[in-house]
Amino acid sequence: MSPQTSQFDDIRYREINEKRKQILDDLLHKVLPTVGLRTAVDVGCGIGFFSHYLWTLGLQVQAFDGRPENVQVAQERYPAIHFGLWNAEDRVTMPAGQFDLVLCFGLLNHLENPFRVIRNLKAITEKVMVIESVITESRLPMATLVDEIEHGEAQALNYLSFILTESALAKMLYATGFKHVTKIVNLPDHEEFLTGPWRRIVSVASDMKIDSPFLNEIPEPFYRIPDVAE
Repeated sequence: MSPQTSQFDDIRYREINEKRKQILDDLLHKVLPTVGLRTAVDVGCGIGFFSHYLWTLGLQVQAFDGRPENVQVAQERYPAIHFGLWNAEDRVTMPAGQFDLVLCFGLLNHLENPFRVIRNLKAITEKVMVIESVITESRLPMATLVDEIEHGEAQALNYLSFILTESALAKMLYATGFKHVTKIVNLPDHEEFLTGPWRRIVSVASDMKIDSPFLNEIPEPFYRIPDVAE
């Protein structure tokens, strides 16, 4: 029987995943080798591209996605890895224990409740969390509610999602308890990472300080509602 195909096999996804892999290569080989990573979890794993990559590096990997069709394809392709079904907004069914590395690529911008998910991810992070997400441009810590009705296997589970600004994402990471929030300095040469009203960024959150020329620390944003007459 031939292996199942997926929307994630399309050339657009293959190209962006190769660019994301470049980021992981730099992170894991130039930034994080002294952290001592042994275990990893890939949340919002899709069909397992990055789960498999982490596994090839010798990490003990578990992976989860909210869509059963993605889990089925991933498990078929990479039987050595445990793939499970998990809606990351659900705390009750979240994975047990903690992982040295929590990877969350391309998930956060498909969520109704991104803050809840970041809290859940913090709870399972032992050392470092890496998030790649689409953001919307504004200096304020805010979010834009968007409809997702034509993205197939890559869309929000309930067809609505909040797209955060960079400062909103940083604020949520700090608010959940991370002591250090940084961002990747040199992003890949790909249109989805370029400056614009919608673009991708990669954030690294940890309790330990990670000194690296590849990372820029993001100060915790503070924004208070101006006084409004009643």
